[in-house]
Amino acid sequence: MNPPSIPPMLLNEYKKSIPQKLKAIQNLIEQAKQNPLSETLDSLCFAVHKLAGSAGTYGYSEASQLCKELAQKIMNKDKLDLDTFFLNLKKAMN
Repeated sequence: MNPPSIPPMLLNEYKKSIPQKLKAIQNLIEQAKQNPLSETLDSLCFAVHKLAGSAGTYGYSEASQLCKELAQKIMNKDKLDLDTFFLNLKKAMN
């Protein structure tokens, strides 16, 4: 999982930031479930889009793909299963 182009120190810093990143996503999911307005979903979409990029860069390809898929579903106004998404994301980020 350690991409060769990422120095170990940076990878360790990223790993330390994962709980904070997950908590932020979880908070946005809770907000979206309580108030599924476009502004709330836009914030969630932006957050998972950012996480998709950083997760992919640091070797968390499954998490990156999950985030890309959720962002696409939000943009397409598809039905969302946010609880399942978050459970899968937590597994992928471990």
